[in-house]
Amino acid sequence: MYNKLKQFKDNQELVSIFSDYRDTDCFSVGYVLSIDETFYIIEHISPMGRLDGYSFRLVDDIFKFESNNTYMNDISMLFKYFNQKRVNDINRGLSPTEGILEFAKSHNKICTIELCNSDRDDVVGFIEEYSETTITIKSIKKDGIYDGEAIINVEQIIDLSYGREEHQKIEILYNLKNKKFMD
Repeated sequence: MYNKLKQFKDNQELVSIFSDYRDTDCFSVGYVLSIDETFYIIEHISPMGRLDGYSFRLVDDIFKFESNNTYMNDISMLFKYFNQKRVNDINRGLSPTEGILEFAKSHNKICTIELCNSDRDDVVGFIEEYSETTITIKSIKKDGIYDGEAIINVEQIIDLSYGREEHQKIEILYNLKNKKFMD
């Protein structure tokens, strides 16, 4: 799957990626921004053709790709209709791991992180700092309330996502509750 995923990245081709063995009808649509032998970064496109954040995922979890079908063509048309602008500098020559961590930290966006194949968001919050082995997260509950600090092992990350609609809600609640947007 790695070679085909690399081809989608190199050609900047819109692709559906199936990687959830528990729900084989579930897939992500987007553009592959970065890849190595272990991880890839996808720039998500919503069913309405709008940018919908980024995810960092395991290459080995992929079991199916789809491209150039009617659904993908419709998403592409909507993407152009809404004049969406793609991000091209997410990894800036870094590995996918470093690229997504640096991008999320520098843009100060809420992230969700799945650890150890838990199939849930184990950590939600802002990346404060990271190294090759650990990430320190300013934890934020789903209702936007600060909830301390979490330090996680980089090697246990299965999925790291940010900028998605669900993250935007938490971030807005956090900002409103901390009066960042209030008069």
